[in-house]
Amino acid sequence: MQKGLLSLLLLPISLLGSLALEDLERKAFVFPVASNTAHVVLKAKIQHPLTDVTLCMRFYTDLTREHSLFSYASKRDSNEFFLLAQKPNQYKLHLVSQEIIFSVPETLSTNPLGKHICVSWESSTGLVELWVNGQPLVRKTLAKGRSIQPEASIVLGQDQDNFGGDFDINQSFLGEISDVYMWDHVLSPDEVALARHNYALPDYLIDWRALNYTITGHAVVKPSLLSVHNLERKAFVFPVASNTAHVVLKANLQHPLTDVTLCMRFYTDLSRSYNLFSYASERDSNELLLYVENPGQYGFYLGVHSVMFNIPETLRTNLGGKHVCVSYESSTGLVELWVNRQPLVRKSLPKGLSIQPEASIVLGQEQDSFGGGFDIDQSFMGEISDVYMWDHVLSPDEVVLAEYNHKLPDYLIDWRALNYTITGYAVVKPALLSVHTAG
Repeated sequence: MQKGLLSLLLLPISLLGSLALEDLERKAFVFPVASNTAHVVLKAKIQHPLTDVTLCMRFYTDLTREHSLFSYASKRDSNEFFLLAQKPNQYKLHLVSQEIIFSVPETLSTNPLGKHICVSWESSTGLVELWVNGQPLVRKTLAKGRSIQPEASIVLGQDQDNFGGDFDINQSFLGEISDVYMWDHVLSPDEVALARHNYALPDYLIDWRALNYTITGHAVVKPSLLSVHNLERKAFVFPVASNTAHVVLKANLQHPLTDVTLCMRFYTDLSRSYNLFSYASERDSNELLLYVENPGQYGFYLGVHSVMFNIPETLRTNLGGKHVCVSYESSTGLVELWVNRQPLVRKSLPKGLSIQPEASIVLGQEQDSFGGGFDIDQSFMGEISDVYMWDHVLSPDEVVLAEYNHKLPDYLIDWRALNYTITGYAVVKPALLSVHTAG
C-alpha cells in the first residue's frame, strides 16, 4: 500500500496529458487537427514475445494523405508492428523490419460510416490477414518465424520514428479512433465478425472496455460518431404517442438501391394507422415507407408509388407481436410482404424504380419532410426490434432465417451493429419479444 502510494507521488509533475483506466465503449479518441504532438499512448499486458497477433480497430477520417493508425515501437525497431493507411484504398503493414501492402476494393474504401479493420499475423506460416468492414482481403505473407518484442511503446495518432517519439505532422491522424482491441493469437473469421459487432472476446492484450492510456496534446475523448451498438435482445420502446419521439438510423448506403429487403419486429396495441419505417430522401419524403393502415392492412410506398396488402385474420392478432419482411425487385416490379413467416400474395409496383442513397431513416414517426414533419396521429407506440435491411431480395428460406435472427450477409442496417440517435421519449430496453438464436 505504502509503495503504491509512494509511486503515485513520484510521478513527474511535468507529465503531460491524462492517465486513465476506463471503459471507453461508445467513446472515441478525437484528433481534431493535424499536429506533430497530439497522440495517445496505450499500455498493454504484453509479457512475452508475440508470435501471433490480431489487432482490430474502428476509425473515421476524411484524410487522403497517408496517416498512422497504430504504431507499436520497440527499442529494436520503431516499426515493430505498424499499420499505416497510405491512401483511402491502400494499407501498409510494417512488421519487424519488413512490410507488405494491401489494396482495398473501391466498395470498401468509401464507406461513409468509417471503417472497421482487423489485421492478424501468424509467425509459423508468415500469413497476414486484413479484414475491412467484415470483408477479408487476399492473404499475404510476411516475417515468417519472427516475433514481436514485448517491451513496447504503443501510440495512436502518430507514427513513431523513434521509440516513443519523433513524430511527423505529415503522417499524423485526423479524425476519430475507437474500439481498439489486440490479442496474442489469430482470430477466426467468426471471431472477426464478432469483434466488428463489439462482442466481448477473451484474452485481450489491449481492451477498449478497460483501457490504460495517456493523452498528450490536442486529442480528446468524446462520444463516438461511429458508436455501434449490439442491440440483440433489446428494443426501442416508444411508451407514449408524440410528434417528437423517434430514432434516426445510419445505414451503409453508397449507391441507389434497385432491390431492397427490410425486416423488423414490432409489438403494439394500436388500432389506428401508424408508421413502422420511414426512409426519406431530398427527392421524396416517402422514398421508402412501411406503415400500418389498420390491423388488417399494411401499406408500402416507393416514392409516389404505393401498394396495399390485406392481412388475413389469423395474422392480425398474434399476441407475440409481429415480424415483417418487405422486399422490392426493380427488374420485375414485384413486392413481397411476409408476416410471421407467412407470405402474402405478391403485388407489383412500376419496374425500374430505384431508391436514393442520401437518406434520413426514422423509426417511430413518418417523415412528411426530410428529417421531420412528424404527426402525432401517425406516430408509433409500443416496441420495435430486430431491424435489418439488405440491397437484395431475400429468398423464402432467408426470410425464415431472418425471423429467427440468424445472421445473413451484406447488411445495410444491422441490428447487431447499429448506429443510431434517439430523440424525445424513446428508450432502449430488453425486448419483450426477444428471439434467441445461435445462428
